[in-house]
Amino acid sequence: MASFEYSSIAVYVTVTYKCPHCGEENTTQAFPVPALDLMAESHHDSINSDMFETNCENCGELFDVTLATGIYGGEVYMDEVEEILNVEEEIPGEDDNYFDQELYKATHSEIERVMEKMDVLDDEAQAFLYRLLYASVISRMEAYLSDTLIAEVLRTKESQRKFTEKYLDFKNKGLNLTDIYVWIDRLPTLIRETLKDLIYHNLPKIKPIYNAVLDVDLGDIGYLMKAIQVRHHIVHRNGIDKDGNICDINKEQVTELAARVAKFIGNIDKQLQERRLSELAANSSSPWY
Repeated sequence: MASFEYSSIAVYVTVTYKCPHCGEENTTQAFPVPALDLMAESHHDSINSDMFETNCENCGELFDVTLATGIYGGEVYMDEVEEILNVEEEIPGEDDNYFDQELYKATHSEIERVMEKMDVLDDEAQAFLYRLLYASVISRMEAYLSDTLIAEVLRTKESQRKFTEKYLDFKNKGLNLTDIYVWIDRLPTLIRETLKDLIYHNLPKIKPIYNAVLDVDLGDIGYLMKAIQVRHHIVHRNGIDKDGNICDINKEQVTELAARVAKFIGNIDKQLQERRLSELAANSSSPWY
């Protein structure tokens, strides 16, 4: 079986693979990426998958192509294929600022548009949907924190090195000198897998990683931690806390949370942009020889 990763925000992917029967290199049509479950608590639970078929253009052999998308990324699987050469992604907007411009900074206005259409529902239905909307804001924030951290850590060798040196869990991994080049070759994959496994609503753990590796201060997380606890009750306890009290979420609370998350993400974006500008300035001032 062969597999290949793709971004969770891709809307279509095109797969290039080598036919195991005739050796011909094939490129499939564009397959629609299945929508992930943003209400899920973990990456595993958020995964949705679809299966498609493709034919080798040379020998006509039929193959199944499975796309599985979760919060922290997607993966293409082909059971009868030994090698997937590449996966081309179609990302909405086709620009580097897609995350903040389309998914996250727009959260406030998206939530408001949904809530405007809820007035025709009875009180019980509105209360249920307000809880779902509240939880979805936290899910989007988690997805942003994950996507951004993975992209920024893997973006430069310096960031990879800082993460490797400062992430405490790496200190427990034994390394023989004879294996040093094996570790170097697979370091980006190891970092990606490690970052995918983090729990991004655990802000007390995520905050020092952002600070130590990216020099980004997440700021005061007190309000968000309380909101994350409420989200936990909504998702895992049907909206009831441990004392048996129902989480009574109203329109104003959803709007405030969306606004605070947008501000929280905007602060991160601003610091990352300043970091990139500093990198460009440093590189431009260095001699070319």
